[in-house]
Amino acid sequence: DGLEKVASGFAYGINGVEDVLDPSVTFSYQGSDETIYALSSSAPVAAGTYLSTALFAGNDNYNAIENTAAIVISKKEASVTPIASTKTYGEFDPSFTGLVDGFLEADGVSAVYSRTSGETVIGSPYSISAALSPVEILSNYNITYNTADFTITTKEASVTPTASGKTYGDAD
Repeated sequence: DGLEKVASGFAYGINGVEDVLDPSVTFSYQGSDETIYALSSSAPVAAGTYLSTALFAGNDNYNAIENTAAIVISKKEASVTPIASTKTYGEFDPSFTGLVDGFLEADGVSAVYSRTSGETVIGSPYSISAALSPVEILSNYNITYNTADFTITTKEASVTPTASGKTYGDAD
């Protein structure tokens, strides 16, 4: 859910008696594999692979110990789907819209829709696609980019002849 979680450490001694560790367990995190995340005491929230190290300095009752485990924050599935649209030849393009799905509201992901260029009926349909932002958030998602058709339809034409006359042999 993208929110930080509080971790606590308890030791279980003789007969299962719970004992709060003092000093407390400290945690550190660092990026692993291709994940870039400098050594920090702040838990990561972005998708990636991390090493988490728990350290207990020890006290009169417990020996010092350190242990490391891998943490994987998986990418969230998401998609963007433009809505198909049409216009009549010679008109201005309508505003394009679509649907974004699967993104966390807190990430503020938005889409700008556009289409491939062209203004002829015969070249129609054209493709409507989307560009998403903010870019720095998108790496947390496996995004399916869908497209839709933009169709230009024929325009009604009219022809009105003007009545006139001439005498045979006169110039037009």
